[in-house]
Amino acid sequence: MAGNRAAGLEARQQRLTTLSQQLLLLEPYVTVEPDHTVTLDVGAARNAGFSEELLQLAQEMAGAQNEAVERFLSKKAGSLTIDTSGRESLEHFLDLAQEASDALARGYLPPAKAGSTHACGTFDNPVPKVAGDRYSQGLFKTRADAAAKLVGLGFHATAWYVNTPDYTRGRSYVSTWGTCSSPRFRDQGTINTNGSKYEAKIQYGECNPEVFSYTWPYWNWGAYCAWWHATH
Repeated sequence: MAGNRAAGLEARQQRLTTLSQQLLLLEPYVTVEPDHTVTLDVGAARNAGFSEELLQLAQEMAGAQNEAVERFLSKKAGSLTIDTSGRESLEHFLDLAQEASDALARGYLPPAKAGSTHACGTFDNPVPKVAGDRYSQGLFKTRADAAAKLVGLGFHATAWYVNTPDYTRGRSYVSTWGTCSSPRFRDQGTINTNGSKYEAKIQYGECNPEVFSYTWPYWNWGAYCAWWHATH
């Protein structure tokens, strides 16, 4: 039974990997606007040999991502969230991604090989595979003092549209799969109460949720980064 379960998990992981890699290969057929909304040339992609299954998933992902961006820009939402309502292919894909992510984090699946995936992370190979530990930068009498510590280390208050009271320091990220260039990743600074004092902490390395402040590494990065933050 255990062997059958492992084989089934590996098969679903392979399916996820195939779909994820094909989504990246659609890049030449996607137009990315300055506001990060995207348009997929379905006809050209179909003529290039992409399957109807993949095109359905890509259209649903592009639509959900565009809606999320538009909600952001109109200030109707306080965080980038991907709505799968009425998008069966996308919902199934994200279920596969969550299952694989959990299995990778627990060591039930081997990590992707170097050179086989994108250095910034993908749905089938999230980078990092789990959120990192938080490291204390000291205790301070006031929140302002703790914030000043983080600012002095190169952090700034995270952009309003991320809707989190934390701090961001853009960075590159080096892993087995290569280098994701700055500021597509960030270090996250947080301030928490610790007794009567305030503790500044840093978590090193995660996709940067300030998605309107930099060029995306690939067309569906917004959807990936939103998924990563929602699940890690």
